[in-house]
Amino acid sequence: MLRYVTALCLWAFVCFELSVNSSTTAKAQETLFDSFTSQGVTLSKGTHTALAAPLLTGKNADESKQLLEKLSERNGWDRFSRNSPSAPVHVELKYVPEGKGSGSEDRLGHNIYSAFIAYAPMTSLKDEQLMASLFGSTAEDKEQMGFNPEKLSPEILKKAGIEAVDANTSYSTLRIPLMNRVEIEGTARIDKIEKNGSIVIAWQLDSHFTFDKPEDAPPELAKYVNRYKKIDRDELGKVTETPPVSYLGCGGYLSVQSTGLAENQLLIESRFAMYEPKVWFAGSNFLRSKFPPALQESAQTLRRKLSSVK
Repeated sequence: MLRYVTALCLWAFVCFELSVNSSTTAKAQETLFDSFTSQGVTLSKGTHTALAAPLLTGKNADESKQLLEKLSERNGWDRFSRNSPSAPVHVELKYVPEGKGSGSEDRLGHNIYSAFIAYAPMTSLKDEQLMASLFGSTAEDKEQMGFNPEKLSPEILKKAGIEAVDANTSYSTLRIPLMNRVEIEGTARIDKIEKNGSIVIAWQLDSHFTFDKPEDAPPELAKYVNRYKKIDRDELGKVTETPPVSYLGCGGYLSVQSTGLAENQLLIESRFAMYEPKVWFAGSNFLRSKFPPALQESAQTLRRKLSSVK
């Protein structure tokens, strides 16, 4: 089930199409992407970790080529860029330190980056139905997760203190199962940006739905509250769940850019950060160890879907 976490930025594409709100806004909001690259993703109250901008943003052709060669130096560009579902995926995992420390023993969470090459016409990725089919959860995925994203009505948004929503912003419920041992639920804000021929989808659990205690939320917002619960099994295999605990810390973005080096050759990058309370996995590296194979699986799935694009 971890692949649903590492594919959250892909999930955000279809959630945007499912939960677009018809409200209009009197002034433009600061985009999540802008806040991620300046202040950072909020992991907990008062704690943020910044995400770097997409690799090729603002670069000319020569600079882009050099950056892509450096990105692929471990495997070589020819192997990294081959048109195959199993082509390599570049993965970087960094701990977000708690305070001044930098070791795993005093980490606050994770900052995760992946990048890979895929092939499809960039123009086709602006088609809403195609985006939903490419980046959305399948019926099988939803059945396994037991979850369907829910559109938030203007009335619910207003009760949460959100008076108006930009045309490129939406809100959707979110459910993240982690290795059948932790489950995160809540409400995410999702922003879609198309600029200079690139597409960026940014998402983050929205602080309007975070309370000191989940039970402090107004009744009409109860099912939208950001929270997590631990899932345990006793000696007989009976499942038990802890009471929900308030949670805020995860968000990221997915970027799709043309490399400019070959026809229909796209660089797809995912950056996201996640707060990991020590009570989840006793401060071990268990969760971190699962990210690389899950990211590879997500890339393979997307490449297979893209291969069918004409």
